[in-house]
Amino acid sequence: MNMKKKSVQGLSFVILLSIICSFLIGFPVHAEEKDDSRTIRVGMIEGNSRNADFEEFAREKGFNYESVMFDSTTALVEALQAERIDAIVTSSLRVTDNEWIVSEFGFSPYYVCVKKGNQEFLDQVNDAIDKLNQDNPSLQNELENKYYGTDSSNEVAFNEEERTYIANLKASGRTLKVIINPDRSPLSYYEDGKIAGIFGDVATQILDRTGLPYEIIDVADREEYTQYRKNHVIDLCMDMRFDYNQAEDEGYRITDSYISANISRVTRNNFSGEIKSVATIANSDIAAKLEKTFFKNTDIVYYTTGDECVQAVKDGKQDACYLYTYVAEKTMEEDITHKLTTTLVPDFNTDFCIGIADINDTVLFSILNKTVVSIDQTWVDARTVEYTETNAENVSLMELIYYHPIAFIIIVGAFLILASGFVLVLFRKKARKMDEERAKEIQRLFTYVCRDNESVMEINLKAMTSKEYYFKEDVLCMDEAPYKTEDNYQKFLHPDDYKDVAENLTPEQMDDLIKKGREYIFEARGKGKDGEYRWYIYTIHGMIPDEHHPYNVMLFKRNINELKEKEEANRKALMDALQVAKEASEAKGNFMSRMSHEIRTPLNAVIGYLTLTQDYVNEPVKVSDYIDKCQSAARHLLNIINDVLDISAIESGKIKIASEPFDLKELLSAISLMFYNQAKKKGIDFKVEIMELTEERVIGDSLRLNQILMNLLSNYMKFTPEDGTISLRVTQLEGGDNQVRLRFEVADTGIGMTQEFMQRIFSPFEQEKAETARKYGGSGLGLSITKNLVTMMRGSIQVASEEGKGTTFTIHMAFQKVEAAEKADGRRSDFSKIRALVVDDESRSCDYMKMLLKRCHVKSDVVLSGEAAIRQIQKREGTDYEYDMCLIDWNMPGLNGVETARRIRQECNKDMPIIIASAYDISEIRDAAMEAGVNKLIAKPLFQSSMFDLLVNTFGKYDPTVDSVHSEEKIDFSGIHVLLAEDNAMNLEIAISILEKSGLVVEAAGDGKEAYEKFVHSEPGTYQVILMDVQMPVMDGYEATKAIRGSNHVQAKDIPIIAMTANAFTEDVTAALASGMNGHVAKPINYDKLYALLQKYLKIKTD
Repeated sequence: MNMKKKSVQGLSFVILLSIICSFLIGFPVHAEEKDDSRTIRVGMIEGNSRNADFEEFAREKGFNYESVMFDSTTALVEALQAERIDAIVTSSLRVTDNEWIVSEFGFSPYYVCVKKGNQEFLDQVNDAIDKLNQDNPSLQNELENKYYGTDSSNEVAFNEEERTYIANLKASGRTLKVIINPDRSPLSYYEDGKIAGIFGDVATQILDRTGLPYEIIDVADREEYTQYRKNHVIDLCMDMRFDYNQAEDEGYRITDSYISANISRVTRNNFSGEIKSVATIANSDIAAKLEKTFFKNTDIVYYTTGDECVQAVKDGKQDACYLYTYVAEKTMEEDITHKLTTTLVPDFNTDFCIGIADINDTVLFSILNKTVVSIDQTWVDARTVEYTETNAENVSLMELIYYHPIAFIIIVGAFLILASGFVLVLFRKKARKMDEERAKEIQRLFTYVCRDNESVMEINLKAMTSKEYYFKEDVLCMDEAPYKTEDNYQKFLHPDDYKDVAENLTPEQMDDLIKKGREYIFEARGKGKDGEYRWYIYTIHGMIPDEHHPYNVMLFKRNINELKEKEEANRKALMDALQVAKEASEAKGNFMSRMSHEIRTPLNAVIGYLTLTQDYVNEPVKVSDYIDKCQSAARHLLNIINDVLDISAIESGKIKIASEPFDLKELLSAISLMFYNQAKKKGIDFKVEIMELTEERVIGDSLRLNQILMNLLSNYMKFTPEDGTISLRVTQLEGGDNQVRLRFEVADTGIGMTQEFMQRIFSPFEQEKAETARKYGGSGLGLSITKNLVTMMRGSIQVASEEGKGTTFTIHMAFQKVEAAEKADGRRSDFSKIRALVVDDESRSCDYMKMLLKRCHVKSDVVLSGEAAIRQIQKREGTDYEYDMCLIDWNMPGLNGVETARRIRQECNKDMPIIIASAYDISEIRDAAMEAGVNKLIAKPLFQSSMFDLLVNTFGKYDPTVDSVHSEEKIDFSGIHVLLAEDNAMNLEIAISILEKSGLVVEAAGDGKEAYEKFVHSEPGTYQVILMDVQMPVMDGYEATKAIRGSNHVQAKDIPIIAMTANAFTEDVTAALASGMNGHVAKPINYDKLYALLQKYLKIKTD
């Protein structure tokens, strides 16, 4: 009954049972907010007495609120959960779920009331309540926790002040120092610096749930634990006895208890009578209870640890010791002697709680106490079972002996009797077995020998008998027979081996073998049991005469035929290897001889033509011819040297494959122009076909791809006769998201090759016939280099050929795509209104041109001759389908491209743009084409980007000029000052002469150091570019470049530096760029490439 007065009508006596308070509960989100100025909405039950208490509480705390009334608790809680109100006023007797207790107020005592005048019943009730409080002082908290507490799995409902305390403590960086008794296993102990045991797990759970930062103090023993506790050097003691008097004496404030531990008495099994002496741990909770409750100090003997107390009882020094029941049970489990027994002491237990050193820290007390109350007792029980359950199966041998000593003595005695009898039996059998073993020893020897040999014989040359030992069905057998010596060797040995054996086994030598016990071993071919000859190793062992062996020998015959065959195979392999080495040496010699011839031939031509040039200085025509031939021979010599260097680099692993963006259009255009001109001179039809190529810029090694295609096309130019055909077809295949797969098909109608040569075509130095080398030249290295480069680029190459019909090489390679941003040029044009006419005698070329135009949204028609083009244009004149441009191939039968253009201008539309596409050198037909009325000349093969540029230039502002890739544009380097570093006088003279012809002003430096000094001491702007050799004395090109880049000169970081070096591998290019150079040109210098680099870095426009 909730009572606020001391007396109630009709009830004469009242006793305090419990105190219940009211809660102000808020939703967690609002609980974190703190705004003293705003008015909070508080939900209440209409007519509830707590409403008045809350009004007084609000007035006392000084905050404003708006009350919202509800008819039921259910509606009240639903409104809070839905966040329609900020808080509710409710009783503390309810479970909080997803809510925060903001504050507590209106504490109300509850009493048990009896009828007035019933004093006897009132005394009984009082006595019962007193006993409940004495036996379990924390009963009220336990019941509240059981029915209204928070589940251990949920967060503790701290109010705002408590949460602020926790946050501030974390922010301060301070941690609470915590201890627990280490000498109370399994209740509490330390393991790896952490508290463990039942109390340890519960304490850790409580601390973790509070959210308070804490630090476990690792105490060594009970004594150190007691010192920490007494001296107050810690903040929390996690296992204090729930005793207010003790807590007050030690200066601690204690929480509600979190666990109760019973106490058991440990005595010897045979103890009976009154307990007069007790062993206990000094300064322990049990000791204090014993002193106070049961025994005087004189009856108690104090020890340091629980183990010492137990041992004292075992030894009979004390009658009993008192331990916590869980500790006692563990002691009994570990007692293998079973001398002890335990008895639970009724009404003798201890409650444990948390001791707080700062008794004035009420908020910390509130936090800890709430957390203690929130611990789920089921969880605590589970931890207790985990630490105290025993395994009856794990019983040691010593434990069994102590527990059953008589049985053990009987078993041991029986075992000794049996052992003695067994020893006697063994002893009797031993003598018998020794005799058997001696007999078996000989048998084992014969067993081993017979298994290792095909035949084992003991021959008595005096009695002329033989015993042959052998195995049959795993049983050692022996056959005895007469022995004949006449023709014995000749009968069983191979005729080729008989003579040598007979010469070494004369009667005199046999006599010597027997008398001295020597051996004679030889290898020979002998007959097996099947009559076939095989290789055997024979051993004849003489036996020194005695009464059992008067004149005997042992003959062992072991089959070594397989070993001999292996030896023969190894010998043959060695001979084959020697032959291969010999052939390799001969091949190398032949190669060196061939290379000597190949190198000397063009070198002789160079020297010869230079000599002739000196003789005809005054005849310019002959001089020009000789110089052209000299240059051709020099280029041939350079190709041979390059092949030798490449194959050497491949074999040594020095070639590295680059991975950088390059333009397929530029690479294929350059190759096509070069070989179109060569093909034209030889009268060969050369075609380059591009199929479905949408990715013109890719990432890969353009230098090696160019080398592969050049090697194949150069071979075709050699072996394809006049009026033959060579074609290079490039097709883009389907690839991955970031991959461009290309197929290169190079074919001709040349001499072809045999199937036999196709098997070795990619081997170094291989040529089909010696006549081929003499007739066509070459080192035999080109295709080997090509195969290796394709493999290194992760591609594949196949060859198909037929003698007299030609050869086709097919190469598959994958390249990476260039990022879209890198390819985009930002140009957009609408060509959908344009109609074009394509004129080409090859239908495939027409289809390809039509596809390129279609991708640019241009409508087009195709015709296969100039005459048809004129008729088609005249047909469309004056209609809506009149042509806006005409694309004409130059090399057509009948009317060629120029003549077709001339007649179109004369007979048809005079204003329509006419473009001629040619695979040959455009400069040869430029003048005639311009005179015929052609607007623009472009080089084949055409690419998508080329077509787009053509349309933009044609239908914007255009001039009748040649395509940029193959034009003869002139670059003006007049006034550009170059610093040239070169240590070779001849190379220097040649370079200066050629560079000055292009208008460059050249200043020379003899080495890297001189170049560095000239640059750093020059005025800004003196030099616009530096050409740097790499291998120079004093300071090489790399060091000179690094020194220049590191100097304080105004141009040090920006001046272009280009390497001019004979080091031409990929790693050499990488080294040049790494040292700070901008570009790289390999010697012998390709001056067109050098001029292109100069134009790029100096940003010079062409004329």
